[in-house]
Amino acid sequence: MASRSRKASRKTILVPRLSWTRRELCRANDISIATYKRLQAEGKGPKEIRFSERVVRIAPADAEKWLRTLAAANDGDAG
Repeated sequence: MASRSRKASRKTILVPRLSWTRRELCRANDISIATYKRLQAEGKGPKEIRFSERVVRIAPADAEKWLRTLAAANDGDAG
């Protein structure tokens, strides 16, 4: 009888995403960090949750709202 490896016997537990880092959000949406920071400085960035000076997160709902706002602004500029 062949034994299964430990890895094969482990179950994957999917945990819902609670927040994104700036870098994760930018990478997932093909936005440069420089563009993100520029938009944030102009007051056009998503709502950020600051845990400390260096630890900043964005809630998925806020990221989606922000991306919809950017898309709507681009649609308005095109027409």
